[in-house]
Formats: sequence, structure tokens, C-alpha cells
Amino acid sequence: MNTAASRGRSRRRTTASIGAVVTTFALLGPLPALAAGTAATSASASAGQAVVTADGGHRLLVGWSAAATPAERARALAATGLAVTETVTDVVDAVEVAQEYTGPAAAALRAQPGVDVVEVDRWLWTAQSEPPAAEPPTDPLFRDQWSLHNTGAPVEGTTTTAGIDVRALEAWAVTSGSDDVVVAVIDSGVNPDHPDLADALWRNPGEAGDAAVDGVDSDDNGYVDDVHGWNFVGPPEEESGDIYVSAEEDWHGTAVASLVAAQVNDVGMVGLAPDVRVMVLKTFHGEGEIGRADLADMLQAFAYAADNGADVINASWFNTNDSPLLRAAVAEAGVPVVAAAGNDRWDLSADDQVFPANYTLPNLVAVTAVAPDGSLAEFANFGRTEVDVVAPGVQMRIAMPNGWALQGGTSFATPLVSAALALARSAQPDAPVADLVDAVSWTSRPVAGADGTTIAQGMLDAGALLRGIQRPACADAEAEPFGDVDPANPHVDALRCLRAAEVATGDQDGNFLPAATINRAQLASLLARALEAAGVSFPATPADAFPDDDGTAHEDATNRLAALEIVRGDADGLFRPAEPVTRGQVAALVVRAHEAATGTATAPSRNWFTDDDRSTHADAVDAARDLGLVRGVATLRFAPENSSRRDQVASLVARLLDALARAGDTNGAAAAIAAGDTGTG
Repeated sequence: MNTAASRGRSRRRTTASIGAVVTTFALLGPLPALAAGTAATSASASAGQAVVTADGGHRLLVGWSAAATPAERARALAATGLAVTETVTDVVDAVEVAQEYTGPAAAALRAQPGVDVVEVDRWLWTAQSEPPAAEPPTDPLFRDQWSLHNTGAPVEGTTTTAGIDVRALEAWAVTSGSDDVVVAVIDSGVNPDHPDLADALWRNPGEAGDAAVDGVDSDDNGYVDDVHGWNFVGPPEEESGDIYVSAEEDWHGTAVASLVAAQVNDVGMVGLAPDVRVMVLKTFHGEGEIGRADLADMLQAFAYAADNGADVINASWFNTNDSPLLRAAVAEAGVPVVAAAGNDRWDLSADDQVFPANYTLPNLVAVTAVAPDGSLAEFANFGRTEVDVVAPGVQMRIAMPNGWALQGGTSFATPLVSAALALARSAQPDAPVADLVDAVSWTSRPVAGADGTTIAQGMLDAGALLRGIQRPACADAEAEPFGDVDPANPHVDALRCLRAAEVATGDQDGNFLPAATINRAQLASLLARALEAAGVSFPATPADAFPDDDGTAHEDATNRLAALEIVRGDADGLFRPAEPVTRGQVAALVVRAHEAATGTATAPSRNWFTDDDRSTHADAVDAARDLGLVRGVATLRFAPENSSRRDQVASLVARLLDALARAGDTNGAAAAIAAGDTGTG
């Protein structure tokens, strides 16, 4: 499988259908409103065509007639106060104008001699947001890997249900990983000569030692002597505080590593992320089925992973004693840490707890296991408020030190989530850790075994994860930050995106007032500009919807949103523009905006939060979570009645732009923000 690690967006320049030269001008005044509907224009083209574009902001594409002289073009520029900033040659012969741009400057330019057409230059997104599935690999044991691709065929007597899998083929259509991405497997070691893993192991060329085997440590001498990871002393003499994993020699670590990165090589099985690398950190030692690691060695393993560039840390083990030091090691790792929930059928939301799975940390994902029919595995620990998601963990095809076997356990559900995060990191190298971890939850899909047993009430969906983390509108947006926004503000990237798209404009001093409460009128303007940037058509002259916002700066925005039934008045027909907006109301408005733009409305997939069940906006909140637009304030809590800060709402609106771009064409127009290029959503 040679899929590129990060599939770039294909780019093509949007052009007008014009005569000899197409010119784009930067508007020097306020941004005019978009006209209603679309207009198609076509004209002959000739050699020497050019497109002149503006940096940032909305741009006008202007097509000169073939007969226009240089003097006529100069007079048209002087008459309208528009400036040319860049010329791009080799324009296509003709295209349809997606949407006319109206306003004083554009209208004046259209009236000038020699001008054929004026339109907005915008990003175009393909309507297909999901790539076609990859072909299954030819490795012979892939037929048993129902966890990756479940066709309903039984696995050695175990009944499976078609579709209960992590959708590996859909994920591989995007990426099968990058050898620059490393998953640290803190476990019992790996057989470095296994044919499915020999070329999948990360090696640190700065370390070499007397017992290294082909650069990979395989002995138990208790110190770093290899070129790819730690091999710690063990087992400890005292049981108090020990960390346990089921391990005999290095079989457990080999199994876990194979589920992450067993290679596509026509031999054995396939890992979910076959092109990433595994950093082997051997901490567990022991004989029989119980291996154990000293806490001090475990802490050192986390430090080694962090210091040597691991992108994900897999922890298919647990400690029954809460350790502040272990918690700190997980929290300070700086990367996603994926932890097994354990195999004792305990309710981790009650009295029984295991760590690190029971820690509540923004970079931690706790995982339990489901069977091939989607039911919770009979051995699996669970926890409605403690365990994040489920993943396949029964009758799992795994590598053994000297071959392959079938085995079950949450230990083997966990590396599937680690591998999915490694794929996500391969596809989106700059995505914040918190976004990757959160996306595992909201892109999961409901299965019976997750209902009431996990926070997300869903199973890992690697294909949906890779689609959901795409930021087609905001990933590359660049703009100067607002003067009063701290660079450490978690919403700063969203604000940069909205400023680049001219959705968030700030005040006359260049400030945004991020901590201020946003009111209904301000939110209306923000949403209207966002939908305009996304190419949504509004009525040219919407009706006056509300009597209590007449003459305000936001009246036009509220009227346009009302025309699309995004905003509504109260029982008295009033909009009450100055009232603060609650979190529940914001969720409802962004969902309506998404529905208006895409023309689709779907019922929420599950009840994401427990504190909004009596809210009038409960369904909207859950739908917004399905779309990845909102997050909670704590586990299972959304706080729908709380007021909303301006910077928090900016993040929701930025996510809305990305969601619309991923969805494809919006309201009959091209999804767009004003960033200068075109691409694939």
C-alpha cells in the first residue's frame, strides 16, 4: 500500500469567461453583499489572457472584452478606485460565473467600457467529500481481520456482523501513514525479526549497544543499549504500586505493535497504520501470563518517548493504584496517549478504577473492546463517564514472536485507536493534539456495545476520523492576529481564519474583545459573513424581519438569516438583538446555518450530553456535536444555558466553515473563503 501520507488538495484557479484579459481587483472599501441567485456568463477567449488577484480578502475577477484597449482599462481602474495586485497567465478558455458580485465598486466597474464580466474569485470544492475506499491488501491473514474490514465472514467459528469494523479501507484511501510518524509502544518488547515488523520499527541512530540485534534491542540487561528504545530493569521485588500487563516474554508487545503497523508485504497480517513506525519501549518483564513493570521505569519510558519525538503513546496496560507521577507523565507527554480500560468487567465509573484509563486529561483516550457483532466484549471494563470509545477487541489477528495467533482483550482494542491517531497525524501534521483526541470521539459511530458504556457511545471510525480532521477552509488561512488576542488563546487560529475570510473584522482599533459576551445581533453578523464566505446565496433585498433591530448595524445580517429561516423571533415577533446568546442558542444557529447551506437536515445520532436533555436546543446541540462544531465543558456536560464568549463562538464559526467545505457545494454555489486558491474538500 503506497498511499501518500497526506493527500494534498488539488488546486485550480477560478476564472471568469471573458475576452482577452481577466483582471482581479482588491476592493478598497467595505465588502458588498452577495447578490441573490447565480448568473452564468460565457464569452470567447483569445491568447494572452491573464488573471490578476488580490492578496487575502474577497477578490473580484474582471474580464475585459477582446477589444478593450490599455487606455480603456486604465480609465476603468481610475474611475472605480480598484487596484491590480497580481497577474496569473494562461487562463482557460471559458468558465461559468458561479455568482455575481454586486456593490458600488463592482457595479461601477461593470458600467465601464471594455468590461465584460465581474465576479468573485473563490475556492471551489468538489462535491465528493469522501474518497473511494482503498483495495484490500493481499496479505493472507487479512481475511481474519474483521476489525479492519468486516464482511460478515466467520473467524474460526466466531460469528461476525458485516460493517462492524474501524473502516480501514476508507482511511487508507486518505493515507496509510507516514514513516515520519512514530507510535511509542510501552510494553513487553517486540521481536525485531518478525517478518511483519522488521521494517516497521523506529531506530534511533544516536544509540547503539553491545546487545543490539540489527539495531533493535532484544535482551533483558536493563539499560539502553539499542538504537530504537528503552529496555528497563525488571521485574521489581515489591508488588505494591506495580503496573501489570498480560505478557510472556515479548509476545504482548509484538501483538500490540502488529495491530499498529504490521506491514503490507504479502506476508501475515496488516496493521491499521502500516506505514508508520513503532518505537519499542520495553518496560514489562515476567514469566507466564503476568508481566509487571516498575513505576520508575514507566515514567522514564514516557520521558524517552517525549524526548525522542513520539507522535502517539500506546498504553495497553493498567495500574490499580492512582499515581500522581503517572498522571503527570501522561499529561506532560505532549501527544495523544491511548490507554486500555482493562479486562475484569469492571464499571470504571463506579468504585473500581484503573490508571491511566481513569484519568480525565485532554490528551488521553481510554478504550474498551467490542466483539465482531458490535456488543461489548464479555471481559471488557467499561464506564459511561470514564471510557471514551470502543474498538474491536475479540478474536483479533495478532503477530506472535514466532508467528501469528488470534487473541482478545482491551489491550488489542487500544492500538487500533493509537494507529488511527497516527494516520490522523500523518494526514494533518499540524493539527493540535486536543483536536485529534476530540475527533476520535465525535467521528465515532454508534454501536450497541458502546451505548451506556462509554462517553462517546460510539466505536472508532478511522475513515470518518481522517475526514473529520480536515480543515479545508482554515488550515492554511493566514492573517495578522487581532491586537487584543493573546497568542496562547486556544481560539487564536480560528480567529486568524475568520479574519482572513473577512468574517471577523474587529473594531476600529483592530481589537476583537475575545472575552466579551456575544449578543444575538453580533452573532447574526458573524454567521451571515461566514455563509457569504462559503458561497451561500441570500435574497438581494430580504424583507424586514424584526421591528426591534431597525437601523442597527446588524439589521441586514439578521434579515438575510431570517430569509433562510436561520434566525427566528420570539413569541412577540422580536429579535432582541442586544440579548446575550447562550451556548444552546449558538449550537442551534450554527446547525441551522449548516442545514441552510447544504440543504440537508439529519436527526442527531445519539445523546451526547446529559445536562441539556430538558433544553429546547437539546437536539441541535447533539447535531452540532455530530458535525464536530461544539465541545462540552466537562464530561457529558454542555452547559447550554451559559452565555458565550466571542472567541468561543469564533471557533464554532470556523469549524462551520470547514464543515461546509468538507460537505461540498453549498446552496448551489461553490463553498469558499477568501484565501486565494481553490482545492478539494
